[in-house]
Amino acid sequence: MKICILDYKMGNLHSIVNSIKFLGYDPLITNNSKDLINADKIILPGVGSFNQAIENIKHLDLFNCLVDLCKNEKKIFLGICLGMQVLFSLGHENFLTKGLDLVKGEVKIMELDLNEYKIPHIGWNKVFIKKENILFNNLPYDEGIFFYFLHSFHVVPFDKKIITSTFKYSNQYVASIEYNNIFATQFHPEKSQKQGIEIINNFLKY
Repeated sequence: MKICILDYKMGNLHSIVNSIKFLGYDPLITNNSKDLINADKIILPGVGSFNQAIENIKHLDLFNCLVDLCKNEKKIFLGICLGMQVLFSLGHENFLTKGLDLVKGEVKIMELDLNEYKIPHIGWNKVFIKKENILFNNLPYDEGIFFYFLHSFHVVPFDKKIITSTFKYSNQYVASIEYNNIFATQFHPEKSQKQGIEIINNFLKY
């Protein structure tokens, strides 16, 4: 199986590469459209700003390629953190920026009581699974599971049925989605120890 990790200069890829290698696969780090076209699975990680991410994707001439591969070719796709956010229609960070529009919705700043909560949201938080889904296969559905987060913005899907898990940080937010061939997490499975490895394994086995 050919697994491509898209490098668009938005974060260290070391952790996700190590996680995939731990599971016995040999991923390819690339920003070459030919590699993505030939891939069985595509992973889009990332940390940083929405507008910079989209700018980098366009600079690499990958914007239309990613849209085509996900929407028309139905490539199995995993977005992580910023890689989840850019899948959406519109980002509000710094200035309004059109995203890949593969998932209808917006990316907005977290609404917090700043006297009690800090931005960015950094560290471990409990994730509650909303319904059976592929990423959380073999993980407990009743008590919640801790995953590692690092972000200031959150996704707001227009279709709430695609939400597979949530977390609470002053308010309730989306932790993961599943939409046709697209999977995405706001948390970092590659930094979330055994339970994160299980998320990645479930994606790669799908």
